[in-house]
Amino acid sequence: MHMAIIKKDRLYCLLFFKMLYLFLIITMIGSEIKVSHAVASRETECPQLIQEAVQSYRDGKYAECIKRLKKYIAGHNHKDSWLRRTYVVMALSFEQIDAAKALPYWDYISRNRSVLSDYALFRKARLLEQLNMKREALANYEKLIKAFPDSSYIARCQQPQVRLNLDLDNFKAARMLLEQGILKDDIPQEKLLWAQCFIGLRQFEQARPILGQLILDFPLTSEARAAEKLLSTWSEHGAMDELNLSLNDHTKRLRLFLDNDFYGPAYSETETMLKKHEKEIQREPGILVLCARSFYHRKEYDQAGHLLEQINHKSDSPEMPEILSLLARIAWKKNESVQAISLFRTVQARWPFHPMTAHLALFLAGWLEEDARFSDALSLLNMIDLSSLPEDIRETCLWKKAWFLYLTKHYYLASSYLNMLVSEYTRSVEAHKYRYWLGKTRLAMNEIQSACDQLESIQQTSLGGYYSLRSQYLIERFCAQNHNERIPLSDWTCSRIGQALMPVSFDNLVSTDFWQRSLEFEQIGLYFEAASELHSLSEQLPECIFLQWKQAEHYYLAQDYNRSIPLFRNIYSYLEQRHHAFSSTELQSRIYPLDYHQLIMAEATRNSLEPSLIAALILQESSFRDQVRSPAGALGLMQIMPKVGKWLASRAHMKQYRKSWLLNADTNIKLGTDMVRWLDDLFNHDQIAVIAAYNAGRGRVLQWQQRFQTEDNDVFIELIPFAETQLFVKLVMRNQEHYRTLHGL
Repeated sequence: MHMAIIKKDRLYCLLFFKMLYLFLIITMIGSEIKVSHAVASRETECPQLIQEAVQSYRDGKYAECIKRLKKYIAGHNHKDSWLRRTYVVMALSFEQIDAAKALPYWDYISRNRSVLSDYALFRKARLLEQLNMKREALANYEKLIKAFPDSSYIARCQQPQVRLNLDLDNFKAARMLLEQGILKDDIPQEKLLWAQCFIGLRQFEQARPILGQLILDFPLTSEARAAEKLLSTWSEHGAMDELNLSLNDHTKRLRLFLDNDFYGPAYSETETMLKKHEKEIQREPGILVLCARSFYHRKEYDQAGHLLEQINHKSDSPEMPEILSLLARIAWKKNESVQAISLFRTVQARWPFHPMTAHLALFLAGWLEEDARFSDALSLLNMIDLSSLPEDIRETCLWKKAWFLYLTKHYYLASSYLNMLVSEYTRSVEAHKYRYWLGKTRLAMNEIQSACDQLESIQQTSLGGYYSLRSQYLIERFCAQNHNERIPLSDWTCSRIGQALMPVSFDNLVSTDFWQRSLEFEQIGLYFEAASELHSLSEQLPECIFLQWKQAEHYYLAQDYNRSIPLFRNIYSYLEQRHHAFSSTELQSRIYPLDYHQLIMAEATRNSLEPSLIAALILQESSFRDQVRSPAGALGLMQIMPKVGKWLASRAHMKQYRKSWLLNADTNIKLGTDMVRWLDDLFNHDQIAVIAAYNAGRGRVLQWQQRFQTEDNDVFIELIPFAETQLFVKLVMRNQEHYRTLHGL
């Protein structure tokens, strides 16, 4: 009985402790659930604040970005997973305002092991280098290599390491690094660093041949110019005298300069050659031609002609076709057209199958075209035998003959030449142009069905291009009765495109440190930095179209349309070729983005202009980058020159004008739209002329209108003498049509 009671008591005690244990477990789980809910709600709130700060950073409001981030940091402890990401944005913002203040943030990120630790060390080292703290920068590069031996940033550290060692007079350390072959893929840079290393070690005899090789073998590079400066410090007469180059060496350099359009260096090289080897050059027709070409491109026609006149024009040397052709060009430039034509006839009679003859004919025909002398231009080209010409010259000659025949209304002959171009040059970059003009020629011949077939073939292979849109216009106007129904296109979403482009080796792709860093940047909202990481990866995998797609997406989100649009275009073409009846409205909207929508609508409405035209001009001029500056000095979204901006501001009664106003989106669009309205009134609402004048100036367009006197817009565009302006007009017209259809402007 007693034992039974004891067993019963033990059972109750055991049950009691079990119940207590369960109670404690439930209590702990409940508290963890509450904590997790609190953390989850806090995590949801935190990224939002960071995203606002990142947006300020992208807008260039760095002080505002830092203020927001400091507010976030003050409310969170060091265990917060977003804190490290906050420091990344903080460091990037301080780099723009006060670079020294960014250093502790990069240091913190590098010490806390994460995906971005090696990136932070690299940024810190580069920043120290910019602050001229060379020893500290070198120590950080060495720390990065030691701490992250597998990092992809190590390859970027090696060249700065050598350079910093040279700057700090650590020549032996620099030599050790160079001996490891770290710059084997960049031969000019490696040779220059080797030379600087030998100079530092006072081994001048070893440095001299390296510098000489740089100057001779890589004359177009910045390293060659640096080598010339180094050699000049040893010579009283200059680097060229120190090298004592032979005439053949000078000739090789001059030919490289001319072939790559480096006319300034070519002119300097010519003067040096004539100074040192004048008597030898007079006996070498080929070298005289090179020197004359150099003077010709500097517009010193008399000097060029003087050199060529030293040659016996009746000789049969291989250079003679080029000599007479160059003399003909000089004569034409000096307004001696009779002499130029006479020289052409001489060249054509003596060398009828030589490519130089065709080149000269095309040159003279181009000038005759500018003077609207189409029959004379056609007569010159009819003298050329096309059978033995290289394919590129033959194609150009065929097109010009067809073009002048069309302008002189010989439509049947023009059609035969265009047929040849369409059938023989299907892969040419101008193939759509040939088809379009064949269609127009057939319309002029009243062969409506044949014209429709040609125009529809453009639309099937060139969706959204300039000639495709012009073809659509002609089809709607002339071919409504005979128009065939187009194959229905499947409208792909961007999500579907991403899935279609995903490679089989996707797992290998995402395991790279480039991809991991890009994901980290993407989470923060630093899309440009994410795209930069993927760009580095795509350099190693250039055939991976999926990487191009991801890059384009990130650049698009960063509003860097100048980089995203070419990538998106390439992807669109890629998918068109591989998927029957491919189309994507969403992707086209990314190719033709629209920022500042309300502002464009308001200013266009105020000036009674089409909003699509303003958007098309902005896309072509700046890709919606409000801070962009052109080499010529044009500023802002609509690329307004400061003097023009001042005139427009005075017309708009804007006082105390400053050219910095043009970097403000509101002011730039207002003044740019006023300019378009002024041109629209001047040209009586002729939109083609307005677009051309916006690029080339009103004076030139007025001259072209007076000279060509055509009511056919297509003809006027093709006759624009400036290739840049002609392309500008075509692209703006294409952009405008897409803004109408995609965005309803």
